[in-house]
Amino acid sequence: MSGVGGLPPIPLYEQYSKNESKYVQANVKSNPTLQQTIAYFKKEAPKITSPEALLKNYRVLQVVLGAFNMSSMINEQGILKKLLTQDPNAKNSLVRQLANVTYLNFAKVMSNWNPPPFSNPQTMDTIIQNYETNQFEANADQQSPGLQAALYFTRTIGSITTIPELMADPTLMSVVQTALGLPQEFGLLSYNQQVSILT
Repeated sequence: MSGVGGLPPIPLYEQYSKNESKYVQANVKSNPTLQQTIAYFKKEAPKITSPEALLKNYRVLQVVLGAFNMSSMINEQGILKKLLTQDPNAKNSLVRQLANVTYLNFAKVMSNWNPPPFSNPQTMDTIIQNYETNQFEANADQQSPGLQAALYFTRTIGSITTIPELMADPTLMSVVQTALGLPQEFGLLSYNQQVSILT
């Protein structure tokens, strides 16, 4: 991240978004703490075979939640346990009630423990890659507030195909609301009113 401090947000965004993976890897190489965190995750995560064991390992949980943009949930043990154990496809599951795409993505990967998610090398690689990317974007946001949301938007908006999917992602909705100049009161409108305006 060195050598670009002080640039306005738009040039920074254009620079990072063109080849974000290059900057993500540079951030990992220049950050010994991040390297240690990832090394610990690689060593300890495969030993975790139950949701309870994951919730007890703060450092592994930190990486997993960071990979799904859920770092702020680190102390929400009750909610996390439900997301880790309930079938995300069940109509009465918590994740369906919350209607949040971030939680849904987390539950889809982390709710099946037979076999444990960390026994799959592809899942491990995806978690590490997402964690590294989100750490980079968080650092970019410290350089220039708003960059994290803008980079996340660029990475994920291509997979959104409906208005409800858009509304289920708080970060994407925040970017859209700002870009369209919608007032803060927009969030107070009914669901159907919001859908109508966005449509």
